[in-house]
Amino acid sequence: MKLITLVKKNKSSFFFFVLGSFITSISQLAISIIFAIAIGMMQNPSIEMIKSRAWFVIAGALIVGLSNFIEHRFPISFKRSINLELKAKAFAKIINKSFEQFNLKSKENYISNLINDIQLFQEDFFNSLQVIMQFIFQTVLLMIILFFIDVKFAFILFGIEIILFFVSKLFKTSTEKLKQTVSESNENFSIEVSNTLNGAEIIKLNSVEQIFLDKTSTSINAVEATKRKYNLLLGFQKNFFKLLSIFLNLIVFIYCMIKLFNGADLTLMVIIIQSAMFIITPSEFIFSSINTYKASKKIYEKLTDENEDKNKDNTLPKQGIKTKFDFNNKIKVQNLTFSYENKIVLDNVSFDIIKGKKYLIRGVSGAGKTTLLNILSKTIENYTGDIFIDETNMKEIQTAAFNEKIGFIFQNVFLFEDTIKNNIELYRNYSEKEFNEAVKIAGLYNFISEKEKGAETMLAENGKDLSGGQRQRISIARAIIKNSQILFADEASSSLEAELGAQIEKAILDLDSTLIAISHRYYEGISEKYDFVIEVKNKTVEVFPASEYAFNKEDLYDDSSNKGEKHD
Repeated sequence: MKLITLVKKNKSSFFFFVLGSFITSISQLAISIIFAIAIGMMQNPSIEMIKSRAWFVIAGALIVGLSNFIEHRFPISFKRSINLELKAKAFAKIINKSFEQFNLKSKENYISNLINDIQLFQEDFFNSLQVIMQFIFQTVLLMIILFFIDVKFAFILFGIEIILFFVSKLFKTSTEKLKQTVSESNENFSIEVSNTLNGAEIIKLNSVEQIFLDKTSTSINAVEATKRKYNLLLGFQKNFFKLLSIFLNLIVFIYCMIKLFNGADLTLMVIIIQSAMFIITPSEFIFSSINTYKASKKIYEKLTDENEDKNKDNTLPKQGIKTKFDFNNKIKVQNLTFSYENKIVLDNVSFDIIKGKKYLIRGVSGAGKTTLLNILSKTIENYTGDIFIDETNMKEIQTAAFNEKIGFIFQNVFLFEDTIKNNIELYRNYSEKEFNEAVKIAGLYNFISEKEKGAETMLAENGKDLSGGQRQRISIARAIIKNSQILFADEASSSLEAELGAQIEKAILDLDSTLIAISHRYYEGISEKYDFVIEVKNKTVEVFPASEYAFNKEDLYDDSSNKGEKHD
């Protein structure tokens, strides 16, 4: 949504924002006229003149007092509405990304967007918009008065403002670029600090704190240097227009003095001087405010533009068109090839996956097991070749529709700081019967029954109060309650001790879903229950019946050291 559309959506609160700016302008105009009247009394002072003009002074003072009360209250609703919607849209942009789009940036990068960039927008947008609107109202009102007092002077002053506006455009590109640079430097710093804190244990155990302190200090200096450049540019703009306005105001003063010597009315000359000051003097900050406003619009676009990643990376696949998906027969992989960073991971691979069967993906570290799993689960789509689910090309199926019918069980299960029930249902509405069935099949019934609040028991942050087995069983329950037609499991039992790992592996194999799993462990009497083994080796794939596959009982394929690699 464009910023102008968001403003229109909040048009009632924006009206009061504009009204507040208009009232402020009226207040400034009142001050100007009061001052002019007060000075004008000195030209030919008399009791009658003082009495006749006193009412103008009193009325003007009341207007100023009332405007000061109103102008600070009218903009509040508009600011609050825009800030709330911006935060919601920025978060929605992140949460609605596809798996591949999301992985183009780190989580720390997104956190920086939600905190630093929103703060940048808030600091600049409202202040600059308010300054611009007040200047416009003030200029229009004062120019109308000047046209009645001195038409020639009004036209000259209007021409000067036009020239100053075009001069300000010389700074526009530099301001926007530096604003963007400040945003990017904040992102990079957030990522670096987050990485350092994540590795704090290693840093302390190896006594290298000072190295990282120095590194962070250097990064802080770099961020501040970027901000300093931006502030210097804004300062230069303000000082440039300040000197220019002083020079122009001096010319106006000389012009009015000459008119006074020729018999002009003092009150009118003071109004001209005051008007010129209110129109010319703000140029020292109004034109930099225009550039700041435009830069804040760029930040808004960065926060809310859902096509940003697509524009930056044209290799991302187009979203599918089919909104319904059912797996009835088999998945057919034909001539599948995938490369990562110019390195071929899978080369011209073809095989079938039959509905209801259990498939175990095996292979040495770095062979491409996780990559194959990610491709089959539609989290990676920039491959060549075809994958057909029944008669439909998988790329034609919308990701949301596909994800509705599949489930994931990972080695590291993420749990929300919420109830057991919400962690299983993931905030969807299932019947009590569906929930209880999922809990029983996943082996959680006794665990939940022992809790005082049962399924409404709150979990600690990321389930820190649960054992590894309990965490995995919640993950299994999530897949069961979704009635997943295809279940993808990536090292679901590798972080558990052998006996518990065997229980989890058996629980997964006992499910009715088609299973595609990666496991480097061998569990005697359980691993043989897979129907087929997909061996990934030398960029190719070979499928064996599990009964004919020679499992290495010493875990030859132990790739636990490779858990963190993105493309295994």
